Amino acid sequence: MNKEDLLNKIYGGLIVSCQAEGDEPLNSAPILTALSLAAIRGGAVAIRAERPGNIIEMKKHVHVPLIGLYKRKYDNSDVYITPTLKEALAIIDAGADILALDATSRPRPNQENLITIVNEVKQRSAVLLMADVATLEEGLNAAQLGFDLIGTTLSGYTETTAAKAASDQPDFELITALVARLGHRIPIIAEGRIWTAEDACEALRRGAFAVVIGTAITRPTIVTRKIVAQIERFHQLQNSIAVGVDLGGTKTAIGRVSFQGAVKAKKVISSNWDGGTKQVIGDLISGINRIIASNDEPIAAIGIAASGRVNPEQGVVFDGVPLATDYFGYPILEQISNATGLPVSIENDANAAAYAEYSIRTDRPPQRLVFITIGTGIGGGIMIDGKLLRGNGNAGEIGHICIEHNGRKCRCGRRGCLETYVSRKLLEQEIQNQLPKIGIASMALTTDTIIELIRSNHPQVMKIFYRQMDYLASGLETIFNMIEPDLVVLGGELSRLENILIDSLQKRILRPIPMTPSKLGNTAGMIGAALLAIENLP
Repeated sequence: MNKEDLLNKIYGGLIVSCQAEGDEPLNSAPILTALSLAAIRGGAVAIRAERPGNIIEMKKHVHVPLIGLYKRKYDNSDVYITPTLKEALAIIDAGADILALDATSRPRPNQENLITIVNEVKQRSAVLLMADVATLEEGLNAAQLGFDLIGTTLSGYTETTAAKAASDQPDFELITALVARLGHRIPIIAEGRIWTAEDACEALRRGAFAVVIGTAITRPTIVTRKIVAQIERFHQLQNSIAVGVDLGGTKTAIGRVSFQGAVKAKKVISSNWDGGTKQVIGDLISGINRIIASNDEPIAAIGIAASGRVNPEQGVVFDGVPLATDYFGYPILEQISNATGLPVSIENDANAAAYAEYSIRTDRPPQRLVFITIGTGIGGGIMIDGKLLRGNGNAGEIGHICIEHNGRKCRCGRRGCLETYVSRKLLEQEIQNQLPKIGIASMALTTDTIIELIRSNHPQVMKIFYRQMDYLASGLETIFNMIEPDLVVLGGELSRLENILIDSLQKRILRPIPMTPSKLGNTAGMIGAALLAIENLP
């Protein structure tokens, strides 16, 4: 089979690596051959196999291209995929169509070098050469040496790329870079930590010539171990308790929360922002320590739900309404972690509430859940396929959907944002202005009195309420047209209106949207922060 015919056979297809090591039960030539035949029956366009004996046995039965390699460890080198000329020649003699070589920049055993091995192989055989590399530079070097194919096999398995293995995801960046530089003349084979059909298709989308999957198909011991480890982690998390914190403008809620979202203890402290963020966080740390000390249950982590746009990695709030002059950029996560010795995570309060409302649903969870809280402004969080939509801290800011071009000025700097037309605070102000006209003496309006006035169906009050519902319905229509949520959860103090609120909105939208009031009320942020802290545990 010439080079063109061989490459045509594997183009755009799945190559299955049929290997086993040591005392693995599948580590025998007949079993690996049977695995190869099973993979071919399933549509594999080629087989990647290891050791001469296995390759010789496979060649008797397998009639697709066979990529051969020989793993052997030497004391004086980290290179182990066909490390020397001796192993290379053994694989050629076994009948492999393609010879795979470690083409990294690491020193080879016995002071051999890659150039010599490549030249010697080319002189002795017409076998195609595949370079297993870890970096773009190594791929470029392999191209200069005359390799026929280049694979991303070793990304994550060398000292300089070890960090890439931590995610257990394919190195799509390396695939993209190699395709951009070399793909026009050398086939780039995607290999390494490809677990799913989605991974394989993404590699092909990025220009990979073909895709190799091994462990996920032919290594049941490793696949089983991986799943068992995830199950064990689930059981560990299932028994975890975290402290959740809802860091508020006037008060802060602190609670011990289980993995199931049950609040096992709760306390509320004042938030003295006039004293600055340092003062508030100091008081918070004292409150956290007290709630930890109130019970012998071990605490696994601490989660903070904070007002404003949050950078979870840096552990700071970087935008929003400043609760204190030093609020933005204050190292909240670092301060609490240092003081308690526990892992700490931080999330926007509406995002945390959305996560909680999603997590507590024991029936089939919605694929797309939108949480909207009506408070001082409009907060929002979006869950898609079990994950928070975060962006760089700006995603899910539903209150800043523009509904009136050149409308009221918003604190964000733009005009016409939804939260300048809808909020509990605005409702209070507008009703207060109308009290003399409806024969009610001026009084302080609490949430309870506002809700009672709305339930009393007074015309002047309802006119104000319905005007806000018009605007909120416009915002919901925009959300519907963007992501078509399976469920909208309404939170904040006004969610206590329940059906009055929901029916008013449903009458104002073109297509019905499933809606429900928050199940967790004002504990949603605290619970969500705790659940996210547990989820983020290593």
